[in-house]
Amino acid sequence: MIKWSAAEGFAATGISIDDHGVTVGDGIFESMRVTQFGVFALSRHLSRLRFAADLIGIDCPADTVMLSAISEVVGKLKQSGISDARLRLTVTSGIGPAGVLRGANINWFINAAAINRTFSPARIATSKIVRNEHSFVASIKTLSYIENVIALNRAVLAGFDEAMLLNSKGEVAEAATSNLIFDLDNQVVTPAFDCGVLRGITREILISEFGVKEVVIRPTDLASISGAALISSVRGIQHISHIDSAAVPGSKRIAELTEKYQKLLKSPSEYRMEI
Repeated sequence: MIKWSAAEGFAATGISIDDHGVTVGDGIFESMRVTQFGVFALSRHLSRLRFAADLIGIDCPADTVMLSAISEVVGKLKQSGISDARLRLTVTSGIGPAGVLRGANINWFINAAAINRTFSPARIATSKIVRNEHSFVASIKTLSYIENVIALNRAVLAGFDEAMLLNSKGEVAEAATSNLIFDLDNQVVTPAFDCGVLRGITREILISEFGVKEVVIRPTDLASISGAALISSVRGIQHISHIDSAAVPGSKRIAELTEKYQKLLKSPSEYRMEI
């Protein structure tokens, strides 16, 4: 793994035990896909990071500073012969006093590591963890990630690969670490934003570029689906083989969507080092 921090550069080994990202989960992060062409959808990710920082009221490094650091880390990946990686940029409110009041200066750091190029079809389980669609931070990636951690670990211990969360109304929201798409009623759809979903970058791309529709999906609708997939920046589009004990068929529509997305992964416009 390659590590970089604003304070120590590539000499970084860890963060302070007084950092509020550790003590109270006060921070945000972005997970990005690195390919042979660079960081995919970089401008989208940094725009979302800045949106999240504004929402929770912490500063964010200047665009030029973040881009410079990311470029250095990507350079290290290339030097190591790594052409497919996960790059995570984390911003915390920094070292602060005991309790929850913030200190004066943010902290931020990057880590990156190689990933597998392909993902096998996933088995997902409906979680008992309920997604609060009214939460102030439901749509952003915060370090307060415990519900997702519990949901995913329970699913894995039960022999599954991912967890599917419903909201307080019993509607399908998202997976623990991904958004969801379904082939339903002869179209590819994703749970509506108001259902309590993360503003996923891949989700945003599939909606804006390929016409995926936002709809309210209930568990009873899943009996009628012709296919399903997990979607995220790192995994791309990963077919779902089972939801709980029910087998999910392969979807021609989702397969075609996957081909289109794979082509976009090679588009120069999605690798611009600018905001």
